[in-house]
Amino acid sequence: MRTYIHGYWREFPGNGSADIDGSDEIRWSYAHVPPLVTLMAAVGPATGLVPYGETWLYDFLIVAAGILALLSWGLLFARGRLYGLFSAALAVIGAAGFLFAVFAVDGQIDNLYMFLVVAACTCIWTLQYRVEAGRIRFRIRLGSHLVYYFVLVWASSLLLLLIALFSVDVISQSILQAKPLTPFIADLISQPEMAGQLPEGSDTTNIDQQHLSAAQARPVRHVPR
Repeated sequence: MRTYIHGYWREFPGNGSADIDGSDEIRWSYAHVPPLVTLMAAVGPATGLVPYGETWLYDFLIVAAGILALLSWGLLFARGRLYGLFSAALAVIGAAGFLFAVFAVDGQIDNLYMFLVVAACTCIWTLQYRVEAGRIRFRIRLGSHLVYYFVLVWASSLLLLLIALFSVDVISQSILQAKPLTPFIADLISQPEMAGQLPEGSDTTNIDQQHLSAAQARPVRHVPR
């Protein structure tokens, strides 16, 4: 069981694979990860691709990326329970930030931004280095099947839950009651006209707008979800 959780290391330049038994751990380091995470977190606001102060959605992503950078620096010095706490916080905030970028923020640049930050964080687990005889050696972790399996199960379950919630809203609101979709879901399924028309400058929602016609409601049943 432990083998399928911790896996084994593949070193390069190649010396073959090495079992993880703890005997050689002190010479390997992931000190390259915090600067890498910090760089990835700073790229978005520095280049304007994820502008700070434009909207709270972008601000949320930038703050989440900054917290991930701080936690990655903290892992260099944390030990014992504090290390476990920082690691758990890193995983939760990274997952939440990436899902928020995918489902709550329009566009693809923000998705790529959070993906790069989270990918840099995972190097703590997957990529380490050491200096040996004046040469830099790297190793990558392989064979952690149980970890990757449960991560994929968790991610797929969460994705199915989100799809189910959106589908219930579409079915109950637009198919059964012929009401306009909420603007968020209409944009999500690339059917903005299904949200109805709001007066220019209005801050109200579309709850009390005219119901969808039969011709409008019928295609909602066949929108890919």
